[in-house]
Amino acid sequence: MGLPVTLFRWDDEGAPQITTGTTKFQQVLDVVKKCLVDGYGAKGGLGWTVAFEDIPNFKIAFRNSTTAGSGGYFQFNSSNNTANGDMRFRGGMDMTAFDLFTNPTPAYGLTIHTSNVKWYLVGTSRSFYLQLLPDNSPNCVLISQYVYAPMFFVGDVESIFPNDVGAFIVTRGNNADSDVTNYNGSVTLSYIPNQTCITMYNVDGVGTAKYGLVSAGSLTVVSSARANDASWVDENKTTTLTPIFIKATVEALDLELTPFIRGVMAGMYQSGIAGYKSTPHIVVRNINGVDHLLMPSFTAGLTWIKLGTWYD
Repeated sequence: MGLPVTLFRWDDEGAPQITTGTTKFQQVLDVVKKCLVDGYGAKGGLGWTVAFEDIPNFKIAFRNSTTAGSGGYFQFNSSNNTANGDMRFRGGMDMTAFDLFTNPTPAYGLTIHTSNVKWYLVGTSRSFYLQLLPDNSPNCVLISQYVYAPMFFVGDVESIFPNDVGAFIVTRGNNADSDVTNYNGSVTLSYIPNQTCITMYNVDGVGTAKYGLVSAGSLTVVSSARANDASWVDENKTTTLTPIFIKATVEALDLELTPFIRGVMAGMYQSGIAGYKSTPHIVVRNINGVDHLLMPSFTAGLTWIKLGTWYD
């Protein structure tokens, strides 16, 4: 049995809102906390817990399920709470206080732009994706790579090893090394996820290696000109959906502790046909009998997040 997936979005009844022109980390933090823990309206939280919280200093730490998941920790904070500020995040196997981790992941940063007033969070008790969406580019294929739509993933990957101690990761889709510099929304999981973007601890939790994301096709940047306006699923066309694999960036590895293919990203797939270029956020379509969410991106509408269940 897989874990049930919940899609949260800014236009749900009772959803927390991010204010136009005054986007602040505290508002984004409120979104994440309600989705992971508290719930809102008719939707319950995903089953994560709050491990530490420091509201005056814009810091919070969450933990995923200790029964269904790894019990990994995720620290979410900001260096400020300004209208055009930042969000910073990192994870770890264990955590005793803010910034004090066992086996910490790299620390990353992303800019929160004043245009980021829409959002969605999709996930389970083990992992989630968060993306902030711009109000100045309302379609699923964004008008420019410089439109801000920051996105990241936190939680357990679907490892090929049942007892993978290093399965809990944090990635924004670019740069596997620690770097909390404020990157704009074009350096994000939805834009160029094929680069070396993950540092993972080995299967036994000792030592690290760097990984990237690949699919059956290339995940290199595909021009938005390749996307079609047509809603191809509604035209009874079929497509392949290929999992996004987590692949080591070097080949000379210990294949038992640092395998060349570590697993797949939870719920993330690449389609064989691009589309929905002029369709407003958010697109949810039934593909091969299962609902999927199209990931808004400057690249040509190819990446989907499966709804229903993950970790089947």
